[in-house]
Amino acid sequence: MSGKYSEQQLVEGLKKKDMEIYEECIRIYKNYVGAVIIRKSNNTLSMEDVEELIADVFFSMWKNARHIDTACGNLRTYIAAIARNKTVDAMKRNRKKAASYAEITDDMISENSENDSKVHENNPEMYAIRQENKSDLLDKLMKLGEPDCNIVYAYYYEQKSVKDISGSTGLSEANVKQRLYRSRNKLKSIIQEGDMIL
Repeated sequence: MSGKYSEQQLVEGLKKKDMEIYEECIRIYKNYVGAVIIRKSNNTLSMEDVEELIADVFFSMWKNARHIDTACGNLRTYIAAIARNKTVDAMKRNRKKAASYAEITDDMISENSENDSKVHENNPEMYAIRQENKSDLLDKLMKLGEPDCNIVYAYYYEQKSVKDISGSTGLSEANVKQRLYRSRNKLKSIIQEGDMIL
């Protein structure tokens, strides 16, 4: 902790909504909060997500400053509890999002879908529409930019594993999974906006 302020002064300053004290708390505890978030999430969040959570933790501390209670510990313990709670909430939201976007399945993107042969046999017009939509989807996929476009293409079209993609791109497996997740979200929006039938 900084020698500039005692912990008591920090707590009192926060309760009085002193901006200088708030900024000092961020300076003192930012790295610690980041470490708590990374540890609590088992290092599964992107650095972007970690940065957002750090900001959320300090905003929450500021917003609820009048209620800071260090009776059961010190300010560091109080801030760590906020960080753990925010991380758990973020991970729950991510799981819910992943479940809701599970509609974009391998069959919807993969060009080797078993459904295509069934549709082709039963309804040649629908098959033609699906093929056209797949072509449109590939066009939209190119707009994701690098390296997301290549990652999605390798995973769905070339059916490479996350581990293989990680090895060829130099990105961590967690980063590849995060990029796949975000790219699927973007593609889901594209599909909904364009009323594509895959």
